[in-house]
Amino acid sequence: MRSSFLDIVVICFSIAVSILLLYLLQRLWKPSSRSGHNDVIGPNVGVIGTTYAVLLAFMLSNVWIDFHAAETNAEQESNCLVNLFRLANTLPEPQRTQVRQLTRDYANYVLDREWKILDQGEGMSRGIVRPLWDTLM
Repeated sequence: MRSSFLDIVVICFSIAVSILLLYLLQRLWKPSSRSGHNDVIGPNVGVIGTTYAVLLAFMLSNVWIDFHAAETNAEQESNCLVNLFRLANTLPEPQRTQVRQLTRDYANYVLDREWKILDQGEGMSRGIVRPLWDTLM
C-alpha cells in the first residue's frame, strides 16, 4: 500500500512534466501555426471531457452507494447487539450474565480490532461470535 507522501510526489511530478511539455510545445510550435487544428481538435476534446465527467459521476455515485450500504450494515449490527443485550433479561442468571458479557466483548472486539483490521485492508475474522452462539444455545 502506498503512502500519502508518495501520492503527493507522483501528483507533483505529473504536474511538473505537464507544465514542461506545455512550455516546450509553446516554444517549438507557435500558436499562429496551430490555429487551423483547433477547429478539429476542439469538438473531440469536448466529447472526451463530457465522457470523463459522466464516468466520474457514475464512479462517485457507486462509491456513495457503497458507503451508505456499509453505514447501514454497521447500524443494523449495532442494533442487533443492543437487542441481544436487552433480550438477555429473559434468560436465567448464569446465561444472562454470560450473554451480557459476551455482547460487551463483541462490541469492544469490533470497535478495537476488527475496524482497525478492515482499515488496513485485511479480512475479518468472526471467531468471537461462536462463544456467544454457544451460550445462547
